[in-house]
Amino acid sequence: MNKIKSALLFSVALISIGIYLYFPIFCFVKEIDVQGNTFVNNDEIIQTSELSGKLLTLINKERVEKRLLSIKIIKNIKFEQKSLSKIKIYIEEKKIVMLAQIGEKTGYVDSENNFIEGIGEYVGVNFPIFTSDSAKSTRFGIEILDLFNKKKIFTPENISEIAYSEITGLTVFTTQDTTIYIGKGNFEMKLRNLQLILEDGKAKGKKEDFIDISNETKAIVKYSL
Repeated sequence: MNKIKSALLFSVALISIGIYLYFPIFCFVKEIDVQGNTFVNNDEIIQTSELSGKLLTLINKERVEKRLLSIKIIKNIKFEQKSLSKIKIYIEEKKIVMLAQIGEKTGYVDSENNFIEGIGEYVGVNFPIFTSDSAKSTRFGIEILDLFNKKKIFTPENISEIAYSEITGLTVFTTQDTTIYIGKGNFEMKLRNLQLILEDGKAKGKKEDFIDISNETKAIVKYSL
């Protein structure tokens, strides 16, 4: 009888060890690989996820995703189990295009026109500054930056500030101390006129201090003395 009991106990032990080794239900997260992140460091993502040491079957991905999305610069998360003890987290961060001063609030604007506060520690200040009294007007800043880039007139690094007023419209300030008054609407045509003005100034060896292209049919240009 003792031999039978011993044999049964030995069999149960073997089965338990087999289950532990070959089925993830009894495995714990020992390694977390993070990819796709630029602004947020790996340690913060791993700590915020609270996945390390957790039993795989007890992981609630929705809760983990909610914790990670509390980091405001993160846009999307994707999980992938690579082995019985390793999880890979793919991070998609928001694309920041402008630093924004909206009334008394300071934040950032991403490529999808979301005004985001409290991410300065991640992204710094190396962006064009957008100033306005209305958060709704940030779309004009994004539009003009896209057009500048599309027409190869200015890169974001060449723009120091974009100001928008409900009354006067857009004014752009460059890092070369040129003020460009654009006004409201018809940006495509106005930027074609701007291209011609800049090409003409370059050919003449002149530097523009002020350019008014708010009127599509007549521009005003003041050059440095």
